[in-house]
Order: sequence, then C-alpha cells, then structure tokens
Amino acid sequence: MKNKLLVLLFMLLFIGNIFAENIPEERAKIIAKNFYFDRINAIDNRDFASIKLTSVDFRNEYFHVFNVGRDEGYVVVSADDRAIPILAYSFERNFKTNPNLDFFLNMYQEQIKYARENKVFSSDFIKRKWEKLINFSFENTKDDEIVSVEPLIFTNWNQGYPWNAMCPIDAAATDGRVPVGCVATAAVQVMKYYNYPEYGIGSHSYYASGYAFTPALASALPLYFGYSYDASTISKNSYSSDNAWIIDIKEQLDAKRPMVYAGRPEDGTAGHAWVCDGYQMEDGQDAYFHMNFGWGGSGNGYCTLDNIITYATGGGSQDDFNLDQRAIINLYPDDADYPYHCNSNNYIGGIEGTFNDGSVNEDYQNGNNCNYIIEPTCAAIYSYVELSFDRFDVNLGDVLKIYDGNSSETEILGEYTYGDTILPNNKIYSTKGNGMYINFTTDEQYNASGWNASYKTNLCPIEKDFGKKNDVLNDGSGLCVYGASSCKYILNPNDATTFTLNFSEFENNNKIPYKWFS
Repeated sequence: MKNKLLVLLFMLLFIGNIFAENIPEERAKIIAKNFYFDRINAIDNRDFASIKLTSVDFRNEYFHVFNVGRDEGYVVVSADDRAIPILAYSFERNFKTNPNLDFFLNMYQEQIKYARENKVFSSDFIKRKWEKLINFSFENTKDDEIVSVEPLIFTNWNQGYPWNAMCPIDAAATDGRVPVGCVATAAVQVMKYYNYPEYGIGSHSYYASGYAFTPALASALPLYFGYSYDASTISKNSYSSDNAWIIDIKEQLDAKRPMVYAGRPEDGTAGHAWVCDGYQMEDGQDAYFHMNFGWGGSGNGYCTLDNIITYATGGGSQDDFNLDQRAIINLYPDDADYPYHCNSNNYIGGIEGTFNDGSVNEDYQNGNNCNYIIEPTCAAIYSYVELSFDRFDVNLGDVLKIYDGNSSETEILGEYTYGDTILPNNKIYSTKGNGMYINFTTDEQYNASGWNASYKTNLCPIEKDFGKKNDVLNDGSGLCVYGASSCKYILNPNDATTFTLNFSEFENNNKIPYKWFS
C-alpha cells in the first residue's frame, strides 16, 4: 500500500509539471504591475498606487499586453507559465506595434507555441520567476540589485517625412519620396548620438532596387563617415550560449556605445534593423535590452534576447529560436580628440534640435565654463524658445544656469546643481522672446555623465492681441518653413464694427487635411 501511494504521489507531481498553466488576464495584470513597479523604481521614484494599467485588446493567445497610464509605457506578459513571465516592457509610450517590435513578439510567440505543442514543462529557474512576481512585496525585493544603462539615444526618428526629404522621388510613396530604410535610420541615430561627423568623406553612388544590407554598414561607416575600423558584425548564431552573447552586448553598452541591431524572421523574409542602446539587469541575470526601433518612438522599450523557454525534455535538446540576430559593435568616431567636450561659447541657430555638455560617452571634464546661446535664425517677432532636458546628472560643485535671453545679464529661469531636490528633468523652460542662454560650470574635484537637452522654437504666438485699426500679421516663420503650431490672433481694435483681411502671401502643405482657419 505504501509503495502504491508513493507511485501515485510521483505521478501527480509529474503530471503537475507536464500540464502547465495558462495565465488568465487578471493574474497577468497583477504580475505586470509588480514588475513595472520594481523596474521603474530603479531609475525613478514611483508610488505603487499611482501605477494604473489597462488591457490592450491585442487578440493574441500567447501573451497579454497592458498599457501603463497615459503614455507611461507598457508590459507584455506571457500567457503560459512555461515561458518567462515578462517578455517586453517600456517606460516611454503606450503599446503600438511596428515591424521591428513584431520581430521579438513573433519570436516569443513561436517559442510558447512550441512549448504547448510539444508539452514541455518549465524549469525551476522559470518557476522561481513566476513565484517572485506573484508573491511580490517591496520588502522582498528592496535588496535586489538592478544594474542599468539608461537609453543612450534620445532621438525618435522615422523613415518618412521629413527624414526622407533628400531621398529619391517616388510618386507611389505616401509622401512622394522613398522611405529612408531601417538600416539607414538606425545608423543615423547612432551618428546623431555622437554628433559626428560634421561632414562625410568622399562619395559613393549606386543603383539598387532593394534595401541596405546590415553587414555593409560596418564597412561604410569607417570608409565614408570616419568611424573606427574596429566596427564589426557579430552573429548570435555563432555563440555557444545566450549568456555569452549577452556579455558581449552588455560590454558595448557599459562603454556607452549604442549598436545597430538586426534580426530576421523565422520564415526567411526580409530582416529588420534598429538601435540597441541600454539595458536593465537584476542580480546578474534577467537582462532586458532597450531598443529604439526607428519608428518615431513607436514601440520603443526593453526586450529579452534569450530563449524565453528553458526546459527539460525526455531526451531531446532544446530548440534555438535566435532567428539570426546580429549586432554591429565598436561603433565610435575614429578621432583621438573625441569627444571634444564643451567650448567656451557654443552658438545654436537651428529652429529646433538637441545638444549636450559635449562629453557624450565619457564624463564631462573638470574646470569647464561653457555657454550655450540659442538664437534661431528663422525666428520672427513673435517667436520664443522652449527647452527641456532628456538627461541630467551633475556632481557636487557643478552648476547649470538657464537665462531668458541671449546673455547672462537677462532674467534667470533656473539654477541647478548636485543634491537639488528639484531637477530640470521633465520640465519645460520658455523664454519671452527669441533667445536663451545656458551656462555650465564645473569645479576641479568631481564630475559625472552630464546632460542632454532638447529645444524648439515656437514661431507664432499661442495667443496674440492686435489692437490697432491697421496691422500686419504673419505666421512667424520668416524665410523658413513653419512647423507644427497652434496659434491664435485676436483682432480687437476699439470701436471696430467690421474687419477686412487681405492675404499678400498664402502657402500651405495641401497634403495635410487640416482646417486652416475657423
């Protein structure tokens, strides 16, 4: 009898391992919120109760998708406990798929599908991951060490207009020109990160009906753009394990070198390329890598590069779902003087853009006194400048000041240093006119990674009163092309009963179906 009970117990345990559990949406939502809270607090302070999740009707039986707040990110949770719980997540925007994100989602789906069809069961490693998130509490996770390199790329460029404005004309294209292409979009975002080079080298012409091939980029960037000849393409298929691949990818990001990353779907169709520019890793494992997919910010977030299912079978080896992942590594300028760090005066005349303290992939230098003067050349009488910071990290004794004008003699808008409880992140600074002056000084003792800033010029007023009986109005763009704006002109001269409005010039983009006047 005793032997029979032991056999029965063994069979029950064995059956419990084989027949894994599908994860219902409500449980997945709890897991998603626990994970998001754990990871977001590695880079920002968030209260658990403030995190609001809503389900995305993605109609997929293999995973659940949840949006966080209003454009505060998303979490993708496996619908099967044989896979790792969290497949992808973001802190940036709500979920919106694109071909590059689809590459990862399809890879995850094929693995979960394989596990179900072959009735495999999960490893103890994966079980512990599920248990940790199901039984989550802050007390149980506060000692977890989450090591991260926050996303290095701050641009969210795309393949259509205006990025393809210099591409060949194509009447069949949406905006009349061929798209940039995913390889080129990824490459120029890496080049913008370094702000290098100012000019290309030589020239190259060709006729082609297809798309750029990712490995060709490793030779083109050194040859035509002055990047290091150390640049090379590595393939995950040639690595002995997921861990070995992750070590090499992590090493590039620890050196603050973003990579062009690529993958090809299992069906052999055309591959995709994007930028890998950051990671989060907990206790030396659970690595998720940040991807800038090159679709205007759509879908950007963290994905796992591993096989998401690790299991034991009755004698077979585990299938490989790597799907020809590749990366171009060692992308950095071939210039002994790079980075150039900041100069005494830096004049910025574009209508919008990004700039930084000059240190790029290094810490800023000691003993600096640098000025940044933003004076957009296209600005008109109504225009004003708006500034925001994508990253801000300064050390003790180092100070950044922002002025409302083109010199330090004007009104100060903000002053920040190490230890301030209020930092300029997530805040917008506006001038009263066309000009902004920024001063950054560092002492001789400490340094840090520095800051990145974005600015734009609003060419027309949000609201402007005109009280004269006769006046001249314009959109504020001068000789330049107007941008995305919402402007209001109020005509209110005293004793006026009728108005006559004459246009001496009127030109708009009639491809955009907006109502111009109301």
